[in-house]
Amino acid sequence: MNGRSSQLTATSVVSASLLIFAIAEIYAASRLSVTEDYTLGPGALPIIYSVGLFIFSGISLFESISRAPKSKLEGGNYRYGILCVSFLLMFIASIYVIGFLLATILFCALFCFFISEMGIVRSFIFSVLWGGTVYAVFYYLLQIPLEAGFLFS
Repeated sequence: MNGRSSQLTATSVVSASLLIFAIAEIYAASRLSVTEDYTLGPGALPIIYSVGLFIFSGISLFESISRAPKSKLEGGNYRYGILCVSFLLMFIASIYVIGFLLATILFCALFCFFISEMGIVRSFIFSVLWGGTVYAVFYYLLQIPLEAGFLFS
C-alpha cells in the first residue's frame, strides 16, 4: 500500500452494510418478473433501486477506504457507523411495535443526540417537528396509511 493504513470509519461501516443489503435485495428481487405485457413488471423497480444502491454504496465504500478521514465523525472511530446501523435496525423493528410516528420520533431523537451531538432538548424538539411533518405529509397529503403498531391498533 502507499504507507498509510486504511481505517474503519463510520462511512465505511454504513456503506458496507448498505452494500450487503443491496446484494440481498437484488437476490430477492431477481425472483420477480421484470417485464409484463410490454411494460415494466413488479420486479423492475426493486431491481433498478437495488442496482443503484449497490453502485452508490460501492462507490461510497471505495471512497471511504481510499481517502484520509477529515472529521471526528469520519475518524478511526467506527462507533458512529455501528450506532447508525443499529438505530436503523431498531427503527425498522419498532415501526411494527409502536407505530410509524413514535418510531420516527424515537429514531430521529437518538440519531440527533448520539450522532449529531445536538442537545437533548434540541434533539427532542427537532424530532417531534420532523416526525410530525413526515407523518402529516404521508398520512394527510399523500393519503398513505402508516403503521399504527400493534400496541396502539
